[in-house]
Amino acid sequence: MTPLKYGVIGIKGVGGGHLRTLSDPEMDHGIVGAICDIDEDAAKSEADHYELDVPVFADYKKMIAEADIDAVTIATPHYLHCPMALAAMEAGKHVLTEKPLCISVGEADQMIETSEKTGLVVGVGHQRRWSSTHRSARKVIRDELLGRPMRFAYTATGIRHEGYYASAEWRGTWAEEGGAMCINQYVHDLDAICYILGNPVEVSGWAANWSHLHEADDLMHAIVLFENGFSGVISFSLVSAAGSAPVAQVFEGDGAVMAWGGGVKHHNGGISLAKRSNAAEQFITEAPDSVKLELGEWEEGPKVDLPFEGRDLYYREFWKSVNEGAPFEGDAKACSQAIELYNGILLSTVSGRRVSLPADRAEVASMFADLDSHKMELPRVR
Repeated sequence: MTPLKYGVIGIKGVGGGHLRTLSDPEMDHGIVGAICDIDEDAAKSEADHYELDVPVFADYKKMIAEADIDAVTIATPHYLHCPMALAAMEAGKHVLTEKPLCISVGEADQMIETSEKTGLVVGVGHQRRWSSTHRSARKVIRDELLGRPMRFAYTATGIRHEGYYASAEWRGTWAEEGGAMCINQYVHDLDAICYILGNPVEVSGWAANWSHLHEADDLMHAIVLFENGFSGVISFSLVSAAGSAPVAQVFEGDGAVMAWGGGVKHHNGGISLAKRSNAAEQFITEAPDSVKLELGEWEEGPKVDLPFEGRDLYYREFWKSVNEGAPFEGDAKACSQAIELYNGILLSTVSGRRVSLPADRAEVASMFADLDSHKMELPRVR
């Protein structure tokens, strides 16, 4: 096997994790071929730390043009993902970018179109797509084990202090981060929901700033309709005190319920199923008053076993996609759905109406321009 040679762009934060993964002797699907960071001394230090005899660059365009690499790994601020990916593909390099894919649906379209035109693979590091729990949950939905789709409820909470946003000027900005909470911490959750359920087709959302000094979101609620018939509620907070009780993620059909998280018995696959004594649809139309509809005991759901999880697995699957043409679970088109959903939530917030997805590209571009210029603002709760 010939491993792919990666030029890693951005070595601070999560970029260091990519260097660590690619430098692992057991990672035979990929190796570091070059390193790039605007802090060239820091990049050289990382190369020394991992004992990498590879060229180091301060300019990513120079690295793409000169280094002996097959692909780039992008671990930079969000606003750089699209231009860096396009530059790499124009030079014939495959792309593996950290989350999110990009800032807006317009950028996503450019990346998808360039990938399709060049035949190059663009992958996104949404690690939950490479977890047994989420692949097991997806299997339940795809195998229709819940019966007729009914609803879902998905909640995630956390907190960030002002020092986090002060640590980098791009954080919490429309122009460079593309928002805040939903495009950073919880874009993984948006992607996981889309991975499990499929394409969102309509959203009614409310995103607001409850307490932070930045201009974007730290609190969000949305009602979403999916193509397969599921509808449900998403609720995110980045202003919740540490120690908030975990909340179960619930996906419900008329025949059974799937859940994981707080208050639900965990099994080996990470998910649990409970069957109804009667199908809800049948009960509503046929059951006499003396019959009760009951939910059975929580049982282990079908488990998708994986040889590796997270970054270790997606580098291996990326190799298979590049070299064997195998489908890649986290390609640009699939991961653009999280961007579609977030942009739709913002558009619903500022317009005060339900938004059909895919969202109107010109309307989204105009919205971001108005948010960035402060002509338009999210609600501020404080």
